[in-house]
Amino acid sequence: MKKVLELLDKIKELKGVEKKKREMREAFVREFGIEPERVTVDKATGVVRDGKPVEIAEDILLDLGCYPESVEIELTVRRCYSEEEKKLETDWQLVNYGIGISKYSNGFNYKLLIDWEECDP
Repeated sequence: MKKVLELLDKIKELKGVEKKKREMREAFVREFGIEPERVTVDKATGVVRDGKPVEIAEDILLDLGCYPESVEIELTVRRCYSEEEKKLETDWQLVNYGIGISKYSNGFNYKLLIDWEECDP
């Protein structure tokens, strides 16, 4: 009987995990409008490797004097755990030396970072 109770507790635990992963996925899709590539209970991530967003990111890098061979846009949503972070509500702000933006909203931290390879001046 003890083993059955342990297994039932495990089901409850796993259902909580699935709920948290669903919340992360929904937050990602709501903010970025695409499906994440990877979802855990704490984080959802995705990468944009082509299309108009990458062209705009390349233009931003060129304006900064960089000449990228390849460009990606990394998208991340992280769950906030500290009470301070959970209460934060910010607009998008520059981060990572001005090649990314970040905001806090509804207990999540959202980030968009431009990543490139071999940026020669």
